[in-house]
Amino acid sequence: MSSAHREYVLAAGTANQTLSYRLRQNISFAGCPHARLPARQQLSVARAFALYDGQEHVLRYALAARVGSASDDAQNPLVNPCHDGTHACEAPARCQPGAGMEYTCECAAGYRRDGRGCRDVDECTEGLSQCGPFTLCLNVPGSYRCECRSGYRPAEDGQACVRK
Repeated sequence: MSSAHREYVLAAGTANQTLSYRLRQNISFAGCPHARLPARQQLSVARAFALYDGQEHVLRYALAARVGSASDDAQNPLVNPCHDGTHACEAPARCQPGAGMEYTCECAAGYRRDGRGCRDVDECTEGLSQCGPFTLCLNVPGSYRCECRSGYRPAEDGQACVRK
């Protein structure tokens, strides 16, 4: 188990903003009950990855690691296909590591699974948009946009349109 709290300064031009984050993690290991384990084990981290998803406002991270003696690491490196690029996910799907060498291909909001890839959902033709009266729905990758018909302007609610 470990816990950490960090603060950092975000500098944007002449303005600085102090932000912080808290990290709590548990690492569990269950060895083979029939194996004779050395008195000392080592957690070896081959790679660490971090990805910020702006749509979900989430920071995801993953480690490619193994538990064993130091001599095992050179003979059997454990690297998930998401981390070394050998996965079969097709763009724009994102590879999400699972246990060991397992992974899934996941789609962002506004996209639907299509085999190992993702295809754009047309919110306009599928009736999923929130466009109001006197608007035109325009599909864009991963989302949609509402525009006012000719002779109309956006209403105060930002979704409907009213006569000019």
